[in-house]
Amino acid sequence: MAFDSVGNLYVVNAIANTISKITSTGTISTFATGFSTPFGLAIDSSDNLYVGDYGSNSVLKVTTAGVVSTFISTVNQAVGVAFDSSGNLYASAYSAGVVFKKTTAGTVSTWAGGFNGTTGLASDSSGNLYVANQIGNTVSKVTTVGSVSTFASGLNGPRGLAFDSSGNLFVANVYGTTINKVTSGGTVTTFATLSISPSDLA
Repeated sequence: MAFDSVGNLYVVNAIANTISKITSTGTISTFATGFSTPFGLAIDSSDNLYVGDYGSNSVLKVTTAGVVSTFISTVNQAVGVAFDSSGNLYASAYSAGVVFKKTTAGTVSTWAGGFNGTTGLASDSSGNLYVANQIGNTVSKVTTVGSVSTFASGLNGPRGLAFDSSGNLFVANVYGTTINKVTSGGTVTTFATLSISPSDLA
């Protein structure tokens, strides 16, 4: 899920291969179609959407008019997407266990690797990247120079990641029914217990 600058919410429908738009008044419509098992969403400063499209092994860009194009190709089983504070886009490749980076100048490279079932991504206010390892049950931290460390462990299939304004990280556990809160110091607590398995956060 992702919000645009005027409060519209965009939601991925992985089975239907569509993205829905929900306005601030609750009106639901199909915003874009033609995906191949879409997962993660990110939005840029111009309200364009970026989609981790698992089945097509790519990151797709969707303009505000709903026009879909390929933004990054050859991301093997693309899942998570996220921007840092400088406008660089990161994309996770689930089976390869790596994260790709596309700079604002258009250069694509492998930013970090060694992950275990790479899914959700989130960036903090300092530009550090956080990576959900769905199989490894951990969240990794990647600094702005590409150094990787374990930030949180003991999770249950982490997928969706999101920060609050205080710098706490929230983690949706797809193999359980909980959302964990992780402080900036790495302390993990249960924030909420749900009746269904959560997948994403916004």
